[in-house]
Amino acid sequence: MDDNKPTPLDSSCLSDGSLKQNASQMWTLGRFLPLVVGHLIPENNENWINYLRLLEIMSIIFGPVAEKNDCVYLESLISDHHISLKMLYPNLHITPKLHYMIHIPRLMLQYGPLVHHWTMRYEAKHRYFKQMASIMGNFTNICYSLSLRHQLYQCYLNLATDDLPEEKLEVGQKAQREARITDLRERSQQRCLNESESQRVARLTDLRERSQERRANESDSERESRPLTISKTVQERRASESKEQRAQRNQRMREYRRELLANQPPPAPSPENLRQQELSRTLKNFKKK
Repeated sequence: MDDNKPTPLDSSCLSDGSLKQNASQMWTLGRFLPLVVGHLIPENNENWINYLRLLEIMSIIFGPVAEKNDCVYLESLISDHHISLKMLYPNLHITPKLHYMIHIPRLMLQYGPLVHHWTMRYEAKHRYFKQMASIMGNFTNICYSLSLRHQLYQCYLNLATDDLPEEKLEVGQKAQREARITDLRERSQQRCLNESESQRVARLTDLRERSQERRANESDSERESRPLTISKTVQERRASESKEQRAQRNQRMREYRRELLANQPPPAPSPENLRQQELSRTLKNFKKK
């Protein structure tokens, strides 16, 4: 809002006919001028009446909604304004911008309220680059210089506010990998909480079969290179878990081992065991005889 504040006016501004205001300052000054000096001007002053007519034109053009009746009324206002302007200021030359006002009612009928198509925000953004180019005074690769200055300025604005999150912002493959691992871990924990006992047994059985199949297909070099220690992520998770969580994890591991032992087929007897069993049967038969 400070950028829209009009600059002070002195006698030199009134003498040469130039108020030395930019677009946003002139916009603010034009709308608030009746509140400042309106009580000092007679009601029948034709110059003031024509100025108020211009403000009414602006209120219709920059309104968020418009009807067909507004376009007809706007066309009449623009015509009356131009005629009165030429009568009040005979030496004034009609500029192209005054001529373009004649086409505004037709454009409003075609495209709707023109406030949705104006370029004030683009010009305000471009103002920074114009000022920076004048300050730097160096036009060697000016696109790179302006873009770098702009990004540094945006970084300063972001750091000066409290809108950024407190946690660190990281980019790159490492951060993406850690975020993916964290997401998979959370989804796995949520799935374990929601599944039933039969679903858990089926999932563990499927994991065991896939692990056995993968190990059966791997080569000797892959088997030797496979790490035998717990990964760093698992170590960190176990170090941060509480006593209750550790007890629950140990209980789940004991249940899992019992399920494995219950579902495992009996081991095949070795040749030595077969010979011992045969010898035992022979001795029993000999004693009976």
